Amino acid sequence: MARPKVLVFQHVPFEPLGTLDPLLKGSGFRIRYVNFGREPDSRPKLDGYEALIILGGPMNSDQIDNYPNLITEVEIIREAVNRDMSVLGICLGAQLLAKALGGAVSRNEVREIGWYNVEMTEAGLSDPVLSTFATTQEVFQWHEDGITLPPGADLLASSPASGPSRPWVHLKPWVATHSRDGSIASRPVPANSTCRRASTKSPATPAAAPA
Repeated sequence: MARPKVLVFQHVPFEPLGTLDPLLKGSGFRIRYVNFGREPDSRPKLDGYEALIILGGPMNSDQIDNYPNLITEVEIIREAVNRDMSVLGICLGAQLLAKALGGAVSRNEVREIGWYNVEMTEAGLSDPVLSTFATTQEVFQWHEDGITLPPGADLLASSPASGPSRPWVHLKPWVATHSRDGSIASRPVPANSTCRRASTKSPATPAAAPA
């Protein structure tokens, strides 16, 4: 029996799947990367894939003049959602997913760089994916933009800096270790600390992740 396949959009080498890679492979998935940093003109087909993951990057979702591939990615994300594929957006990927679904992205008043608490909502605590979190969960974040929820989306978690209307979507689920001075320290990030989903379907459905 063929293993299910996951398509992954990558933008820069230092924004990988990280800890999600062994989790996906250990669950029987095959992974194909499309690196838009090296192949900006790529337009991969979704046929044969069970899921789409869009990773982060230092660019913003509105920098389409410098990164025209962002337009392509939004179109493919929208197609994946219309196909009812599982979709997860992390960091920049969350911004692109929000745009594909009719949300908005703009600058937060406060940057969140480092370890911060996020508060789960009632919807988050009953969510099939995020219900493993504590009510207050410390996670690693690195972002200055926030996302306004797309129509029909549920807010599953947020941070004080983001507020209730600007959901937490910029968690780095792939970070394995981190310390305050920038050196490597043994401090694991929960393996499934990924996201605020953009719908209320099964765990494998569209997710605008905290990036």
